[in-house]
This record gives sequence, C-alpha cells and structure tokens, in this order.
Amino acid sequence: MRIGTCAGSEADTAERIGRLAVRALLREVAAGPKPGLVDRFGSGSHDDMDFMTFSDSALALGPSFAACAREGLERGRSDPGWPAAATAAERGSAATGPAGSQTTLVQAADAAVKAADAAFLAALRLIGIQGEKEMFAATGGINTHKGALFLVGFQAAAAGALLGAGIPPTADRIRRLAARVARGIADRELPAAYANGTFADGTHAKGTLADGTDTHGAAAFRAHGSRGIRGEVESGLSSLDSGALALLRSASSHGNIDDTACVDTLLLLMTIVDDTTVLHRGGADALAFVRRSAFAALALGGSATAEGRAELGRMGREFEARRISPGGSADLLSAGIFLAETEREFAGSARGHSAISSGARRPIKHHCRHPGAVRA
Repeated sequence: MRIGTCAGSEADTAERIGRLAVRALLREVAAGPKPGLVDRFGSGSHDDMDFMTFSDSALALGPSFAACAREGLERGRSDPGWPAAATAAERGSAATGPAGSQTTLVQAADAAVKAADAAFLAALRLIGIQGEKEMFAATGGINTHKGALFLVGFQAAAAGALLGAGIPPTADRIRRLAARVARGIADRELPAAYANGTFADGTHAKGTLADGTDTHGAAAFRAHGSRGIRGEVESGLSSLDSGALALLRSASSHGNIDDTACVDTLLLLMTIVDDTTVLHRGGADALAFVRRSAFAALALGGSATAEGRAELGRMGREFEARRISPGGSADLLSAGIFLAETEREFAGSARGHSAISSGARRPIKHHCRHPGAVRA
C-alpha cells in the first residue's frame, strides 16, 4: 500500500527522522562507561572534548539530518520506483518477455537507477559539507561527529526515500538502499585521496581536511588498507550483523535502549570493526588490543555483570593510558540506535492510514537519562 504524502506532512516526517538521528547521537554519548570514549562519566582518552561538546555537536547536526531525510522524501515521492528497486531482492524478479528484450530492459532500468543514485549522492554530499560546518561552529573546530554525520546521514536519507515511496523503512531496507546509493564510493574516493590530497573536483571534504591533511579514514586506508566508514556504508553496515543490531532491536522493542544495551553493543562492534580512529592513534597493535579486550569483557558477561563491569573499568584505564579511542565503533553504535528506533517509530507505516498522510505524530520516548546540563 502506498503511503500518501503532502508538503506539510513531509516536512514533519523529515523533522521526526532528524530528531531520531539526534537522539541516537545523544544516546551514544550519554551511555557508559565506554572505555576510551566520551560519556556522561568522563572524557575517556580525550582532553579536547567532553560530554557537553558532543551534546552541542549533536544538536547542531539536527537540521542536517532533517535535510537528508527531506531530500530522500522528495525523491522517493517523485520517483517511487527508485527506492523500491532496493527492495527487489525481497520479492525476486518478476520480469517477463523474450530474453533479449528482458536483458535490455533490465540494463536500461539499472542505468536509470545508477543515475538517480549519483544525483542523490551529490545532493547528500552538499548537505554533509554544510553539516560539518555547523558541527565545527558548535564545537570550536573540534571533530566530534564527522563519521556519525556520514553514517547516520546516509541512513536518514534512505529512510526518508523509502517513506516517500510508500515503503515501511525497516532497518534492513534502509541499509540496503543506502548501500546501493554509496556503491563504489570507497574505490572512487579513497585511492584519490592520497595522490595529491584532493579529489577530482578539487574538494577536500570527502576524504581530507580543508588544509589538505588526511582524515583518520584516509590515513588508515593508506597505512592499513581499511575502507573505513565508506566501506561500512557500501556493505550495508555489515558490522551490525554481528548481533549488534539484533541487540538494539530487542532493547528498542522493550522501549529502553539503556546503558547495558549500548555498552554491550559497543563491545560487540569493537571485536570486529576496523576502527580507523584506533588505527590512527595506535596502529594495528592497538586495534588487536581493543579486540582482545572487548572479547574478554563480553566473556565475563559484559556490562550486565559485576565481573564484566570490572573489566570495563580496567579497559578504560588501559585505553586512557594508551590514548586509545574506539570512535569508529561509537559511530556505528549511533547508526545502529538510529536504525532500531526508526524501524520501531515507523513500524506498520504501510498498514491502514499512514502516520505521514494523516499528519499524526507518535511521540519519541526519552529512554536515556541525560544530565540536566544538556542545552536545548
């Protein structure tokens, strides 16, 4: 069943998606204790940022996340077949006719989808560049959420596109559409980032900083071959298939993505993610140490047991001493929270009269207890 949209309800839906994205970032930073990372208990391995820095950054990114969702909604509404192509694997092929004509039709359709994907990606890139400016303005030039903006922004845009086309945005559909839009991005962009510090269009925002120096992801690709967040988006955030998304879905379904769910999800991600922040700070040895430590904490029951919490404390001290910060895993945690909550928020959108067409707004529940100092 097609979900009807109109200009007013479309704007409202984009704002809802933007709020879910901001809340995912706030929930990630508030959860703890997270070894080496900023949380509400401390600044981990960082001496240039704290909980308030991250809170201000997350709030500043709200308009950019809503803009990503709005871009998706508009494109999904104007061309519902474009995002629907990402769900084709669920239905299987229904093509009929002579083999030759069928092949020609498929090729033409694929070319049209690729062209639409490229246009969508270009639009999202402009939104992302503006979002980075807003982030740096809010933090005084500190990079708090560059990776999260990329990961969650892609997912917000894909969620909007699916809703605009009348397709309920399950986490798997969102990831599949975002992956299709991003296909080839790592191969196109990462090697070029090291030839001369710029990309073919002369910009730096896609892989290098404005002064031409490498981002963590760019340096990690050069030194270790890691594809970083670009590879993650292209893979459909496959790291979440480690059990991380299932854990967050379960917690969300019970209305409470709490500290335990967030920290244990983070530990799961730390066991498998090629974290470019860790690689940047400590190289392959540090990454191996992070993985061993996370496995040890999970083996002791994670944050749900006294033994696991004691291990988390030990990890925190070790990570701080070695200046290790698993920021890439934290960004993926934010993306996972967003996916789980978005799936729940819009569950059953195609059944009956949709939340978009009616303009109805289901309140977003507050599950995390943030200190009162968070500024609105």
